[in-house]
Amino acid sequence: MVMTERFELRNEDGAVKTKELRGRYTDGKIITFDTDTPICRGDRMLRRLPNGATQEFRVVDPNIVARVADIGPSYQVKVELGDVPEVPAQTFTQNITNNVSGPNARINIDSVDASSNAIDASTTQVFDHLKSIAQANIKNREELAAILAKIHEMQQTQNTAGFASAYRSFIEGVAAHMTVFAPVIPALSALLR
Repeated sequence: MVMTERFELRNEDGAVKTKELRGRYTDGKIITFDTDTPICRGDRMLRRLPNGATQEFRVVDPNIVARVADIGPSYQVKVELGDVPEVPAQTFTQNITNNVSGPNARINIDSVDASSNAIDASTTQVFDHLKSIAQANIKNREELAAILAKIHEMQQTQNTAGFASAYRSFIEGVAAHMTVFAPVIPALSALLR
């Protein structure tokens, strides 16, 4: 067995007994051929992990094994995992801003939104709301007149085959202002059925 790990051995009070104890951790035991340093019940054995954290073990049973054939004496130390690994402190700042508005607004974090929106509004209310949004947000008079005309066309063609075409025309006409019309789009889309 190759002793590739380095352990620091400390007594119960935390005083360092040795900084360089070569060994191997496996199956709840630390095995080392360094029998010159006495290992006692309650001692702490620390090892540095590849990620920079320090893992601490508490000695439960420091069993020394005599020389067997060509293999010299060794410690087969039963250990318990000590405290959670000490990870070097990292400082970071994270700012998360969620702006949520409109009917049926929600935030999904690491999840899929499988909900459905139930909109209870008469078609007259939908078109009236579209008109009030346009009048409040569209400052260019020509653009406002064109959008109001598209809303009027949708209102006139609702429940007919021509509604889908009027809807597409409206969506194309308000593409630059979609953020202000977005809350009403689900109710308007429901009229396509």
